[in-house]
Amino acid sequence: SCVVKVTASALTPAAGASVTLTATANKDLGPTVWFADIVDENGAIVLGCGSGTTCTTTVTSASAAAHQYTAKLSTSPTSISGGGPASATVAVTWN
Repeated sequence: SCVVKVTASALTPAAGASVTLTATANKDLGPTVWFADIVDENGAIVLGCGSGTTCTTTVTSASAAAHQYTAKLSTSPTSISGGGPASATVAVTWN
C-alpha cells in the first residue's frame, strides 16, 4: 500500500522567506489511483501531484504566522477524497 510523508526545508523561517514543502511517497504514484496532496490547516490544497515519488511546492508568509501542513493520499489533485492515508503534520512558524 502507498504511504506519504511531508517535510519542510525550514520550520522557523523569517517572515517573507520561502519554505519548500516536499511530499514523498513510498512508490511511484503514476500507475496508481493516488495523488499526493499537501493541505494546510484549513484544508486548502497547496500541492497536488500524481506521478513520481517526490513532489515539491513553495510556501511563504509575508508576516509572522504559523501554519500546519499535512500530506494526504487522495484520488484527486484538487480535493481530498478516496480515504487515503495521511502523513504526520509539519508545523512551520514564520517569525
